Amino acid sequence: MKNLTLSSLRTFCAVAEAASFTAAASRVFRTQPSLSRQVAQLERELGVRLFDRQGRSLALTPAGEDLYRRASRVVGDAADLQTRARAFADGDRRALRVGANPLLYDRTMPDLLSAYGRRRRDVVVSLTAASAPVLQEQIEARKLDVAFTRFVSNDAIAAKRLFPMHLIAVVSETHRYAGRRKVEVEDLEEEPLLLLPREVGSRTLLDQACRDSGILLRNIRLECGVYNGLISLATAGHGVAVVLSMVDVVDPRARIIPIEHRGQRLGAWAAVIWNRQCALEQAAGAFIDLARRRLAADFPGKRFDLPPLAEPDGIG
Repeated sequence: MKNLTLSSLRTFCAVAEAASFTAAASRVFRTQPSLSRQVAQLERELGVRLFDRQGRSLALTPAGEDLYRRASRVVGDAADLQTRARAFADGDRRALRVGANPLLYDRTMPDLLSAYGRRRRDVVVSLTAASAPVLQEQIEARKLDVAFTRFVSNDAIAAKRLFPMHLIAVVSETHRYAGRRKVEVEDLEEEPLLLLPREVGSRTLLDQACRDSGILLRNIRLECGVYNGLISLATAGHGVAVVLSMVDVVDPRARIIPIEHRGQRLGAWAAVIWNRQCALEQAAGAFIDLARRRLAADFPGKRFDLPPLAEPDGIG
């Protein structure tokens, strides 16, 4: 389709909206024969008839209706791209690439982005949702400017801590552990478990503690990446869900119990990270400062009122 161009799509949309070659030609300041030729060429290129001729007016065919909706989106996106590019070129707009753990897109990120947007209308924020290892790789590769993930600090990545993420057991109100103030990793060895996949942070913490204690989890009922599904199953009495405290648990029948290993709370710190080998742009710095202030006051899991978590090494 070497002749399928943005110009031909614009022409097609103009004719569809005017329902007339003559009316469309006057709108786009071209001659009626040139528009007619371009639409005919587009029909040959696509292999479908786009219009039915009804006297002096035109009507879209069923195929034309469908392709018009798609073409109008392409034309609109192209116009938006040109507008944004001009704004960037003129220095009126800045780009900020932000990544985050998918759980943060439930409540935390929408409020944070709204607050940032009110302060920095000159910044266009693009978003990525990914696991911690992927976010770290994208920060190191400079594909993201800022990411919200678990705490990590090395030669390539700088970090500032945000809030604690406790490893918790979620059980039903009738479960034998429901009244406990803590659960040891050893207590989970024979329990029917509802777990996240192995590459997810909470599962990594649990597996490390089990290896350290020589424990084999013998009754894994489900491994699933749908947090709400695991919690719903646990609340209904179908096992023990092991997740991080940043999950949203709203069912009053659910009981939240912190998990310990050898007397220590299991968990990790959420952090905002960036590439320390790049100069931190003003837009990114302002975003980081705002995130730290807001998440110090309120963060996912705060309402569980869990005991303190040890601070990470090299904390910022």
